[in-house]
Amino acid sequence: MNNTSIKLPIILILIFFLIVGVLAYQFITAEELVLVDTAVEAPVGEVGVNNQQEVVLLPTMMTKTDTKLVMRDFLLDEDVELIDEEAQVYRIGSELGQNGTLFEIFYFKGGGGGISISLLDPNLVFVRARAEAALQERLDVSLLRLCALKVVVTVPRTVSPVLTGTDYSGINLGLPSCPGSFVF
Repeated sequence: MNNTSIKLPIILILIFFLIVGVLAYQFITAEELVLVDTAVEAPVGEVGVNNQQEVVLLPTMMTKTDTKLVMRDFLLDEDVELIDEEAQVYRIGSELGQNGTLFEIFYFKGGGGGISISLLDPNLVFVRARAEAALQERLDVSLLRLCALKVVVTVPRTVSPVLTGTDYSGINLGLPSCPGSFVF
C-alpha cells in the first residue's frame, strides 16, 4: 500500500468532520426560530418592502411554543391606533355596540408580539366570538394559525363583576374556537 491510498481516506474523513463541525457551530449559535406566514411575501428575516419600496420590519407574533411568526404589516391598516409610542402598544381592533365598546384588541410590538383582547360587554359568549373574528380578519390568517398564536382574552378587573355578575378577571378565557379555551 502506498502513501497516496492512505492519505485520501484520511483527507475525506477530515473534510467530513470539518463540515459536521461547521454545521454544529451554526446550529448552536443560530438566532431564535422565526416562522414566516405563507400569506406574507417577504424574505425570511422579518423584513418586507412597502409601497414606497422602503425596507420595513414586519410585525411578529408570539406563538404558544414561544417562536415568532412573521405577519403581514397590519400596523399600516387605516384604523390601527398607536396607544403608547414608548412601549409600542397598538389598538388593532375594537367594535362598538348599542351600549358602548364591545371589545378592544391590543398588539404589544415592544413586548415581543403579544396580543391581548379585553371583553367589555356582559354578553361574553357573543363578544368573545366577535373579537376572535375581528382578530382573524385583521391578521388575515387561518383559524389553525390563529389558534397557534399566544392570545390573552380577559375581562378587565374594573368591569368584570359589574358587567357579568361573576368575576372573570385574571382568567385567560382564550379564543372560543381554539382548544383549551374557557367554556361558559
